[in-house]
Amino acid sequence: MLGLLACLGLSPLPNEAQESRTDPTARVLAERYGLSAWDTVEQIDFVFRAELPDDRVIERSWSWRPKDGTVTADFDTAEARTFALDAIDNTNRADHAAFINDSYWLLFPFQLVWSTNTVSDDGDAVMPISGRPARKLTVTYPEQGGYTPGDVYELFLDPASGLIAEWNFRKGGGDQGRPATWETHVGLNGLFISRVHQGPEGSGFRLTFPRVAVHAYGSVAAGVPFE
Repeated sequence: MLGLLACLGLSPLPNEAQESRTDPTARVLAERYGLSAWDTVEQIDFVFRAELPDDRVIERSWSWRPKDGTVTADFDTAEARTFALDAIDNTNRADHAAFINDSYWLLFPFQLVWSTNTVSDDGDAVMPISGRPARKLTVTYPEQGGYTPGDVYELFLDPASGLIAEWNFRKGGGDQGRPATWETHVGLNGLFISRVHQGPEGSGFRLTFPRVAVHAYGSVAAGVPFE
């Protein structure tokens, strides 16, 4: 559902070469979500929770240390597992794929700058769930590379705040979309994060981040607790 476990894009780490080519529209949106504060981030701890239409619940806990490029996974009965994002093999590939998916949901606006994609500004549009007016951006990933090449994300920006209010995911660029909301934005040590994403009424889809903590150099950790 909405790319869950289908995993998005390329590496979640910043790519300086890509940043220098980023479309100005994409960079403005990334900056609204706190991209300029990223260099101050020492660690992000977060819990990803997805409630799916078949009554399954998926919950995973992560600790991500961007400066040294490592992630610790701690979400099942096994011991916590730490792996390097640039050293993926058969022993950690499943964890890596899950982390890419979950971190994209957490910080997707930054991926407009960090990962390889094309962003187009489509102007005025109507949000797919609420029907409210919006400004629409379309994000297209390359046909090759990453876990699910060719994916398309239609972002619907609130006219007042300029933040994402809803998006529509089209797997592999297909015609069928899977919309979800972007709700409950919180500011944590310079980063702005949406903690709640829901599908249309009756879809049975709800994705939340019940806990997020951002540790920044020289600052007290800022976080939101379990609900």
